[in-house]
Amino acid sequence: MKYIIIALFLILAVNVYAVEAIITFTDNSDNEQGFRVDRRLNSGVFISIATLGANVNQLIDTTLIQSTMIDNKYCYRVSAFNAISNSAFANTEIPGVTDCILIRRLITILNSPSFILVK
Repeated sequence: MKYIIIALFLILAVNVYAVEAIITFTDNSDNEQGFRVDRRLNSGVFISIATLGANVNQLIDTTLIQSTMIDNKYCYRVSAFNAISNSAFANTEIPGVTDCILIRRLITILNSPSFILVK
């Protein structure tokens, strides 16, 4: 199995309350049955979030959460698989930077009370 080179292009959705990441990678494998995408939140452990079919090289992750308490950092990794084995995880240009997206905490600004002037 050949290694996959990963290049993540991450964007934020326009809606301030909903965020998404678009994960795109280069498929350098010629015998994969599919790809596994793992995600880590902050300093947690990686968990599998998606299995993609052969020759599919993009995933839109719409399950990101914008916290009101802390900034959330989501990091991704991708590996190919077939019936015989799994590939190593893809290389990233700058580990911890180009394979991650930082979702800033949501700051709630309370509206000031309305006053009615009666004459």
